Order: sequence, then C-alpha cells, then structure tokens
Amino acid sequence: YLQGPAYLGPREGNLWTYDPWITVHEQIGHLMGLGDHYGNEEIRYNEPNSPIPPTPDDWGVGQWGNMSGARGDFIGWDKWVVGFLRDSQINCVPSTQTTYHWLRPSEIKNDGTKGALIPLSGTEGIFIESHRNTGYNYKLDPRTNGVLVYTIDVTRLEGNSKMRPFGYGLTVLKPPGRTPSSWAFNMALGDATLKLDESIIVKGFKITVVESGSFGDVIKVEKV
Repeated sequence: YLQGPAYLGPREGNLWTYDPWITVHEQIGHLMGLGDHYGNEEIRYNEPNSPIPPTPDDWGVGQWGNMSGARGDFIGWDKWVVGFLRDSQINCVPSTQTTYHWLRPSEIKNDGTKGALIPLSGTEGIFIESHRNTGYNYKLDPRTNGVLVYTIDVTRLEGNSKMRPFGYGLTVLKPPGRTPSSWAFNMALGDATLKLDESIIVKGFKITVVESGSFGDVIKVEKV
C-alpha cells in the first residue's frame, strides 16, 4: 500500500501519505475525540493568493493547529479538551473588571498559564493563546508569532452537530488592517496573531498585547 508510485514522498499531489502529521491528526486527534476545524472546507481559501471568505464563520482556524491541515502542534483549546493542559493552566477571565494575563507559548511544555478564556455563555467563549515557532511548530515562519484569538461555540463542533460540512465551531479572528488574502507567511490565516501594542475587539471585549518576548505574551482584557 505504501510502496506504490503515488507514495514516493509526503503529501505528494493531493494524497495523504506517511507524513507523520496525518498520523497525529487521525490516530491521536480524532481518536481522542477532536473534530476538524476547517470551517467550510468547500471554500478553498487555504491556498496561496486565495481571497478570504467574507463570512468569518467559514474561515475555521485557517491552518492553525493539527486538526486544521494536519500540520504542527494542536491549538490550546484542543490540548485543554483532551487533557494535555490542566484546568489550572487556563485563566477564566471575569467580565466585570480589567485583567492582565501572562500567557506562555503554547508550543513549550511547562506548568505556566497557556490560555485565557472569556466565557460568553454556557456554550460560547473567546479563547486567547500565545504562539512561537518552536517545539512542534518549529517550521512555522517567525512572523506568525504572537497572540491568537478565536471564538468557540461548542454546539457547532464536530460530534455535537449534524451540520455539513464538518469544521465549524472555532473561528480565528484577524485584527484590523490585515491583508484581505487568506494566505500569509506560508499558511492560511498566518497573519492573524496580535503583535506588541496591537488589539482587537471581540463581542464587547478589547484584547491588547502589552508585553511580548521569548517568554510569551502579556495581554490586557477589558470590557468596552
């Protein structure tokens, strides 16, 4: 099976092969209960020079995380869901006061805080995490480094919904002023991360990066 002419190299053509990341995707991600996060897979936005879909819901998470493209590390939400991160490593953000959160890079294994969650309801929220091109993401362009912000609706995640195609429930958000193209720095939504002093307003919350370095990112969350 793996010795035929179509399997001379990883990801040759449009075929899945013995690329180790598809093994992680299928044999670890899916078998642990994670769904795909492609958004609308019928919209082929995850290719160079393709325009970004007008509806953010169709973006999914671009190519952030192994469950959207079978490349690299899992995103923070997936790590938390399957138990790779403990509850103590995720800050629950209060909605009534301004707070600061030091987020360690998701790709580095340690006991530090790995994410901040802003609850919006019993099933929806905003997840915030820090990324650096190291660990299992060492091949990512360093320009992808920064703070990733995405919304969550657990009722729409694969396994909780009869929607077709699969892939909805998580939506990465791009800050104002980014390119209208879906492709940046060799990946879909590669320019979605917040840099130092940048901010984004989501569902009435303003998220700002106030410190940034090899240690990760410090973010400020305030109600607006």
